[in-house]
Amino acid sequence: MKKVIGIVSIVVSVFVTSQSFIAGLSNTLSDISESGGTDELILAILMLTAGIVVVVSRYSKVLVITSIVLYLLGCLVGFISAGSYLVLNLWSGISLLFGLLLICHLKDNKELYSNGSHTNNN
Repeated sequence: MKKVIGIVSIVVSVFVTSQSFIAGLSNTLSDISESGGTDELILAILMLTAGIVVVVSRYSKVLVITSIVLYLLGCLVGFISAGSYLVLNLWSGISLLFGLLLICHLKDNKELYSNGSHTNNN
């Protein structure tokens, strides 16, 4: 499940990045002082980083926890700074969902992350 979350997160971050550039350009051209595009870019970078970290984590509990923190931090940034830019709430909700799913993954697979209990299937 965590590899799927990571790959989907990487793909979503590409969409969020492109949308943040469009929002930033729109805010600049409309002379609006909102920072939705910039905040969306920060969220996209956090989601991309968390996605990459969770994909390469294998049996590392520390890396999975790092991804959880990055997803929850992205969620926090998005929800706090959404303002009238409502699509940022959607991306923040997805980031929250990914963080919660990884927390469930850790709880369900405690034995996978305990020292020396996994087998190398290479």
